[in-house]
Amino acid sequence: MVALPPPDKIGMANYLEKLAHTLRFQAENDAKRVLDNANVNRHRDKLKDARAVLRARMWQGLDRHRAILQTEQETGIPRDVLEKWANLEAADITRQKRDRAIMQKCATGWTNPQLATHFNVSETHIARIIAKMRATAKRP
Repeated sequence: MVALPPPDKIGMANYLEKLAHTLRFQAENDAKRVLDNANVNRHRDKLKDARAVLRARMWQGLDRHRAILQTEQETGIPRDVLEKWANLEAADITRQKRDRAIMQKCATGWTNPQLATHFNVSETHIARIIAKMRATAKRP
């Protein structure tokens, strides 16, 4: 006759087996999650780099269509995504170029009313731009 452990030891053994199975399952899921997060971060970095390349091309004066085509060929990112980014970046780049032109003219002695008339914006807007650009300027 086979000796059976007392009933409370059988329950404890089943509990420990289930616990071990659960811990193994959680460890496998944690490993998968770490790999998935690494893949997501790698993909996000690829998208950030592609957007930076597109922005740089547009900033250098390459027309939007050519910048999109070249970036699409290099990265393989769909054209509709690149077009959306280009539309968002175009307004920002135009504003930054205008702000730089305002600062260049300001440095040559133009007054705020002259700048406001030339760039078709208000004097308060000119003052805000000048204050913002001075605050973010690199100090030697």
